Amino acid sequence: MIIFLCFFTIFVSGGYNACGISVTKYASAAQRSTIDTARTFSIWLVSLALGLEPFVALQIPGYILLTFGTLLYNEIIVLPFCGFNENTKDAIAKRQGLDERMSQRIANQGYTAPGSPGKAYDSQRRDRSLTAKMVD
Repeated sequence: MIIFLCFFTIFVSGGYNACGISVTKYASAAQRSTIDTARTFSIWLVSLALGLEPFVALQIPGYILLTFGTLLYNEIIVLPFCGFNENTKDAIAKRQGLDERMSQRIANQGYTAPGSPGKAYDSQRRDRSLTAKMVD
């Protein structure tokens, strides 16, 4: 059983890391860390289903706290009290006097990857970027 579980762990970890690299390549590391909270939940469910650990009800609030903390850290949830909303990307952009469009671009920077390494090379991309900057 131990040998089976070792090989199963290696196989699942390899698959998880391959999927994680793809998410980071085509989306962002912030999205990967948000999705990573599901890994903890799925490992817990499999462990319970295989009988490798007993059910402890206190783990459920712990998982909710873990998920909430990840969403708060990645600014998917912004709390409007106790200063939690003062140092978000959007708030910093507004303090610097940037307009609404620019602050949205800055706020979305961590969640999108327009220049992803997997994106096909476009010889006109630089020219369009320069034209867009001159228009703004």
